[in-house]
Amino acid sequence: MIDTQSKYKKQFANLIETNSSPQLRGAAVLVEVLPKPELKTSGGIILADASKLQRGTTVEENRYEMGLVLMTGSDVSDEIKPGNIVLLPKAPMFLSEFPGLLGFTKNTLALIDDDAIVIKYEDAAHFERAVQALA
Repeated sequence: MIDTQSKYKKQFANLIETNSSPQLRGAAVLVEVLPKPELKTSGGIILADASKLQRGTTVEENRYEMGLVLMTGSDVSDEIKPGNIVLLPKAPMFLSEFPGLLGFTKNTLALIDDDAIVIKYEDAAHFERAVQALA
């Protein structure tokens, strides 16, 4: 199960409310990378990162990443908005710093293009219901 608790959502909501947020240009989407879920077998055994899925690859290399949308650029589709949970593309542009953001941890924010979003959930609750339905 993915932890959908956001470290930055409240700070970005405050920025947007006060009209003091930086503007993203074009089709850029700023997302907070959510922690990866723990992988377990049906018997409850936690799979180590070094476990092999395919020859020459590890579990870690094959795991998906989800992100929480924090901000969108001016050309982003109206379908994508802050609060959505999205599947991240294979190689998002991770940010190593974000000036002024308190408690920022390197590589926890990423910029992606809205065209790269192929799966979207309206919010954390919708995502959690989908995960439970698939279990």
